[in-house]
Amino acid sequence: MIVSIGLSQESQDIKPREPLYYLGLYGAYNRTIHTADFRELPGFPNCCPKFATTTGSGVSFGGLIEFELTPFIKLQTRVGFGTFGADFSVPETIGNTPITQNGRDTTTPITVAHFLGSTINAVSIEPTVALKFLGGLYSRVGLMPDIYLQVISCNVKR
Repeated sequence: MIVSIGLSQESQDIKPREPLYYLGLYGAYNRTIHTADFRELPGFPNCCPKFATTTGSGVSFGGLIEFELTPFIKLQTRVGFGTFGADFSVPETIGNTPITQNGRDTTTPITVAHFLGSTINAVSIEPTVALKFLGGLYSRVGLMPDIYLQVISCNVKR
């Protein structure tokens, strides 16, 4: 009994070697809300009354590296790629539109859809500092500057 207690205590004194840094991957689904206030873009004429608000979706993925400075402070940097595009679609009812129906000229209200597709891709680098509190919870503070690869790609339809 004494020998096993001695071995048990000795094994508690040996600390496992901690890694110098951690590497990882991440991925996410993006749901975006786009707010706008314009009728048309230069070089893309259309007769839309106003493009206003829409939602979009995309993905983000990348890698990360994390260093532990102290048991309570960690530094982490993420480098990634994300897509944040959305499609604007604005219906418009145009009244008294002349058409020929069954050989007779008449007028009828029609509905047209004004469409503007956007593609927004970004490369990001996100340095953060994590502070440990309440046991194993961390609070992260950092910056996320993005480099936009393609701000907008227009596809206007009427």
